[in-house]
Amino acid sequence: MLAKNPGLTLIIVLVLSLGISVSVAIFGFADWFMRPPSPFPFPDRIVHIDTSKIPGRYFTHLDHLDYLALRDQLNSLSGLATVSYCERYMTKGQLHREYRTARVSRNFFSVAEVQPHLGHMFSETDSDELKNQDTVVLSHRLWKSQFGSDPTIIGQSIILNYANAIVLGIAPPGFRTIEGSGHACVIDFWIPDDSTDERIQKLVGCLKPGVTVQALRMETKAAFERLKLRERDSLIPLEPRVESDRDHRYLGGFFSLKAMVPIVGLANVILLIACLNVSGLLLAKADARRQEMAVRRALGGSLGRLIRQLLTEGAVLAMLALGTSILVTYWIMNLVRPILPENMGDLWQIQIFNPRIVGYSLSISLLGTFLFELVPIWCACRTDLIPALKADRGHTSGRQRRSYGMPMLVVSQLSIASILLVCAGLLLRSFVKAHSVDILGFQRKNVLNAKLGLNRDSEHNRVLLRNMTNQLRTLPGVVNVGLGLRTPTNPMRYWREYEVSSTGAEASRDGHRETIGANVVDPGYFPTAGISILRGQNFSERVGPLDSRKVIINETFASRLWPGKDPVGRFIQLVDRGRSTTEVAQVVGMVSDVAKYHLGRAPDPELYIPLEDPCPPDLALLVKTQGDPRLLVDPVSRMIRNLDSTIEVHAMTTLAHEARELTAELRLCARLVGLWALVGMGLASVGLYGIVAFTVSRRTRELGIRMALGAQRQNVMRMVIAQGFKLSLIGSGLGLIGSLVICRILRAGLHGISPFDPIAFAGAVGVLVGTALLACYVPARQAARIDPMEALRYE
Repeated sequence: MLAKNPGLTLIIVLVLSLGISVSVAIFGFADWFMRPPSPFPFPDRIVHIDTSKIPGRYFTHLDHLDYLALRDQLNSLSGLATVSYCERYMTKGQLHREYRTARVSRNFFSVAEVQPHLGHMFSETDSDELKNQDTVVLSHRLWKSQFGSDPTIIGQSIILNYANAIVLGIAPPGFRTIEGSGHACVIDFWIPDDSTDERIQKLVGCLKPGVTVQALRMETKAAFERLKLRERDSLIPLEPRVESDRDHRYLGGFFSLKAMVPIVGLANVILLIACLNVSGLLLAKADARRQEMAVRRALGGSLGRLIRQLLTEGAVLAMLALGTSILVTYWIMNLVRPILPENMGDLWQIQIFNPRIVGYSLSISLLGTFLFELVPIWCACRTDLIPALKADRGHTSGRQRRSYGMPMLVVSQLSIASILLVCAGLLLRSFVKAHSVDILGFQRKNVLNAKLGLNRDSEHNRVLLRNMTNQLRTLPGVVNVGLGLRTPTNPMRYWREYEVSSTGAEASRDGHRETIGANVVDPGYFPTAGISILRGQNFSERVGPLDSRKVIINETFASRLWPGKDPVGRFIQLVDRGRSTTEVAQVVGMVSDVAKYHLGRAPDPELYIPLEDPCPPDLALLVKTQGDPRLLVDPVSRMIRNLDSTIEVHAMTTLAHEARELTAELRLCARLVGLWALVGMGLASVGLYGIVAFTVSRRTRELGIRMALGAQRQNVMRMVIAQGFKLSLIGSGLGLIGSLVICRILRAGLHGISPFDPIAFAGAVGVLVGTALLACYVPARQAARIDPMEALRYE
């Protein structure tokens, strides 16, 4: 059958390969995120050691002396290296760009057994002359994108944080991360850490042959207890956390298991639509094979042998489609990669012959064979031998024509496609809503952002900052200027941490206390960033001794300390454990919550204190403009340097650019689901076109008689279109019912809209019905062009 109908075989293979490719590509995508590939050449021997977080603290780090003691105590390791993270600004021409940087001990690359792609890595055996120089190792991606893969960069100097650093080597391709595959964990610079005063964030070790992670875990716990390691400020005993490199691989930013499961499910829905489409094609072909099947059974062929024959034909089609899907999968990967967030596209390398992906591909191919052969087998089993042997194509009874389930298949495809369209519409609406001030909590449009490094004493900085903000407001196009320790898009950058509690009788009743990081801001910060002051007032322009005891909090903070009450005028107790001070501050205002990390996370309590002495060493400058903020980069930089040439003006960007990271997960989900919805809608439209065209071909004699008796062409077209329109209405109705269930699953990923948003539902119905009518138009025109005389002579 396959060789005799090459056209039909080709169409079936292409449709199946598209469904399999979409499913395999998304499964590989999810598998890559759930099991990120290790950058280390021997990941089975690599372990990660850090300390468990202390309740109420953001970070818990080790001292350098703790590292030296552990290195001597942990005999299960052949080597132990330190890793800490920071940011560095690379200056190239007039541009300053911030890159994620890893400060590692000099033995890091030897412990990790990482060999350079070019040049060499720093090590403990470096000469004293080399150790006294600032050196750096570049990631392969940065070397390729910023330096054009120039091999002569080795030994040359680049400018990092306004100082020269010698490029020692280039890391191998793919070695860009330690923590996992998240955007925030991607490393572009590796610098040696020779300091003994800096805190260490984590340790990376290499197991000796034959040693298990469990044995190292017990040894590390005993070493922590023996050395009595404690947190520096609170003196709370530290608890070690030891993980293998495989367990340590986790994507913590853009995706989680909850996000992956619906996406993989939607990809499999595309495969289901493809199987239903193929089932309709085979069912149409089965109509022409009714006499063949009847003859086989009449000659003694059993029903089981006929079923095996149909399954064998389906398996051959599935294997051909599976082979073709390999090429289509690579095409889909190249299509999807550009829409991935930055730093993710070049990391995503799906290996088609990964055992898990191969097993998944074979499984869905076998399942697809059963699905698309199910209806043809069912119809073959119900064929009556005598009528089938007597009947021919032109005289098939109406009962037999109605016995075929092609309308049921098309309705199923359309209902599934409508579910995809509703999901895509909801995510798209949520994505658009997420860009509004109401969801993010701040105004992202026309705001320039720069980081300032202050190098003078506090009194000089205080006067300098006041003059700088006043002069920047005089620039043409500048609406407002504000200063803050962190911007609304910076997830966590605090100067101080306070243990906060309410005071007076309220404190004795609830006893609520928690540790909160404080953001230091000036009065221009809130209007410049577009953060709404909901109650109370802003800080005053002139900060006096009493103003330092006034604070502003956000909605989440107020709801935790005083649920259902007005927080303005109330007092809180601030305990700074780092400076061992306690003071009472008055709440003078409450502002709206600001989205942090990503939109799926609830806002954290926020505490804002006025900018006072001593000033933080680094501040964020926000400039609200009337037009494109990028046009003011040079005037703002020039004015700041004219005021004080010692101020370090780091990479300037816009809040709109930084806000894209907050919506990266939602944007990617909307794009992927929208893409799958288009594919599913296309397949469903092809299925609808096929059944209408097939019905028209079977009704050629009937339509010819109708037109011979006086039926107008418009009436014939209307009758054919009505058939497809009825199927589309039934499919969209069933799809909407199914969407009511699916939307409950999407509730957690939607922001600012209801999961039963009427616009998304109405839009899905409109697109589905419009596409269905378009798919019916071509067969309807063909039916209207039937020559009555030719139709009557058809038999």
